[in-house]
Amino acid sequence: MSRIPAIAADARSRELAVILAVPTGRTSKGHPYLQEPAWVRFRDWVPHILAEGQRTLAATDAVLEAAAALGLHSLQDAARVVKQVVLTASITAPPDLWLLRYVLASCARTGLSQRLLEGEVVHADRCPPLRAEELQVDLRFLLSRGLLFCAGDGFRIADHDAARASFAWRPTLDPRLPSSIASAWARVFTAAAAPPERAALLDLLNAPLPASAKAPGRFTPAPADIELGFRLLPIVLGLRAADRTSDALAKGRVELDNDTPLQQALANTLAAAGVLDDGGALTLVGRRVLERGSGPFGIVEAYHSYLNQLDDILARGRGVVWVERGANVAASQDANRHTFELANDALDRFCSDTGFCYSVFIEHALGKGEATRQRAVRTGERELRY
Repeated sequence: MSRIPAIAADARSRELAVILAVPTGRTSKGHPYLQEPAWVRFRDWVPHILAEGQRTLAATDAVLEAAAALGLHSLQDAARVVKQVVLTASITAPPDLWLLRYVLASCARTGLSQRLLEGEVVHADRCPPLRAEELQVDLRFLLSRGLLFCAGDGFRIADHDAARASFAWRPTLDPRLPSSIASAWARVFTAAAAPPERAALLDLLNAPLPASAKAPGRFTPAPADIELGFRLLPIVLGLRAADRTSDALAKGRVELDNDTPLQQALANTLAAAGVLDDGGALTLVGRRVLERGSGPFGIVEAYHSYLNQLDDILARGRGVVWVERGANVAASQDANRHTFELANDALDRFCSDTGFCYSVFIEHALGKGEATRQRAVRTGERELRY
């Protein structure tokens, strides 16, 4: 396939042609998966978060079309896996990038970024007045994202341009915005935002993305990716809080109530994140983000008060910060609604098939039990112990 002009001319398609040609493995339940060489090559050499995910979906379809023209139909299973990974990344990447921005901003403010850029090996227990147990958490997080390397019992900056660009970056937060930017977007989508708040959001979206350098062969986000994830997450949550998600999915577009500069900036940001295409319509990735993103995004964003006080936590410990768990619990409920529907469906089928009738329903949950709520709606007047 590498000789087909449409494939040969595109580096992403060339990589995918090789990856998809590797026979897939099968799980015990019969689901295909990429075997390790193909998976590592895809993970490290094929960009697949944010807008890159939509491009990878398009390139995968192009490779499948070229293969079909050659009479090759054995690539379908591998393509299914690639597409599922991309759609999963559309949900898991933005919260991760949102967190990274807060952690990198704290590193810059506390001087850790500069020390790492100067080549210092940082030891969590040798950075007074920062508390070792709190700093260790952040350093290990940055290690897991490929921005740091281990150096004995310490950490040093990773030896690639994406890491250097990330620690040279100095992300800031506009003081005009609330601690939860998602709440500001909710007010925008309900036409309740005050002019200063709208202006701050406009400035946030119109600010140039930070200079970024990719690290070929490494699955490491660059500052532009991190900033886009940071901007995207509260938009999705604001839509959900304003009860506008269903409307956006039905129309295939994300729109404000009138045509304003903020609308254009919003469209540009969502297009850069792969949620909208060049014509402003929802992409496949965008539909996935709106359909499934609000729960996982909300679970993480509920800790905005914690992230906004990272410097205090590093200096005085997490006991100085109080986190309101109500939003986290509600987001978790939203994220798990579909899974609990499947579980309740299975329970109903079992009872129908066997004639079994139960009297006790147990759910391990903190706060509101979503599975219990669904069961109570289905059961109606029938008495059950919950």
